[in-house]
Amino acid sequence: ELGDDVYGQLAFNTRRALQLAEYHYQQNKEPDGYNPCVNFFCCAYEIEFNARIFEPVAAKLIESGIRDYPSPDSPNSQRRFAILVHGRVRPTAVGSAVFHLKGDKQLRQILLSLKVNADEVIAGADKFVGLRNPSAHGQLADKAYAERVRQLLLGPVSILKDLIPK
Repeated sequence: ELGDDVYGQLAFNTRRALQLAEYHYQQNKEPDGYNPCVNFFCCAYEIEFNARIFEPVAAKLIESGIRDYPSPDSPNSQRRFAILVHGRVRPTAVGSAVFHLKGDKQLRQILLSLKVNADEVIAGADKFVGLRNPSAHGQLADKAYAERVRQLLLGPVSILKDLIPK
């Protein structure tokens, strides 16, 4: 559904997670048993987001000499959501990364240097977080919920497309 121009550019692990998501989506017979496919769809987005957005942003921060992000002196600094601590990249959830991307012009400039539209990436990731979090935190997923997640990733306005450089 994504087309070869997008699907072919996705990381192997992203494609594999999408394949597993589709398999579970097609095979499911339980009315509220769609969590496995939702989880695989979410995993696919997280893999691609981390590879195309988060890791390059962290690398550019390090290249520019930043060792702690956000700075410990920053009024909004919460260490548990830090991207860099003492020059080391910390695993960061998509929602936390988007929080930083929304509020920092420097990070938005880095996104522009990656040849992606910062507004589209942030908007898509926001939609993703809104659909991912309920399922990730204990809500059972029915077919309608799974279909919303599926369309967000595979539909005509796929948020995966926003992660591909233009």
